[in-house]
Amino acid sequence: MESGEVTVTDPEQFRKFMTQLCLTFRVEPNEILFDAWWAGCGALSDAQFAHGVQGVLEESEHMPSPAMVRAQAYRWKEEKDAEVGKDSGIPGVPKLEAGEPVRISQREGAKYALNPLLTPTFACLPCLDRRYVRADVMVGHPHFGQAIPCPHCNGSAYDGYVETRGVPDGMPKWAH
Repeated sequence: MESGEVTVTDPEQFRKFMTQLCLTFRVEPNEILFDAWWAGCGALSDAQFAHGVQGVLEESEHMPSPAMVRAQAYRWKEEKDAEVGKDSGIPGVPKLEAGEPVRISQREGAKYALNPLLTPTFACLPCLDRRYVRADVMVGHPHFGQAIPCPHCNGSAYDGYVETRGVPDGMPKWAH
C-alpha cells in the first residue's frame, strides 16, 4: 500500500503472475480463473500481490487458492511494517526505547535535515520563537512538564525561574 491505493491496479502485471502460477502448477489459464483470482486478490496492492505469488511459488506443491496468496501477502506486509517500526521514520534517527528521554531538538533537526528547503527560519533556534523550552528529564523530575522560559530570548524570565526552581538539567545557570 505504498500509495493511498489499496487494490491490484495493473492488469498486465496481474495477468503475468497468474500465467506464471498456471504454468508452474500445470493449470489451464482461462478467463474464469483470472476473474475469480481478480475478485479474491483485488484488495491487495500490486506489491503485496507480487510478493504473495512469489511466496506461494516457493512453498506450495499444488495450485494455491487466492486465500493462500492473500495470507502470504499479508505476512510480507507485516514483516515489512515490523522492519519500518525498528526506526523512527527519520533516516539516521533510531526509534526510542521504552523510558528513553525524548531529545526534541535532535529529532527536529533530523527532520529538517532531510529537506533543508522546508527548514523554517527562527530568530531563536532553541525555542523556535516560542519563548519557552522544556527540559529533557524523566517523569517525576521537578522540571518535568514545566514551561521553562528560554534562556536565549526570554533571559529575565529564565533568571527568575532559576532563582525560584533551580537550574534544569542540561541548561545554563544564567541567561545568555
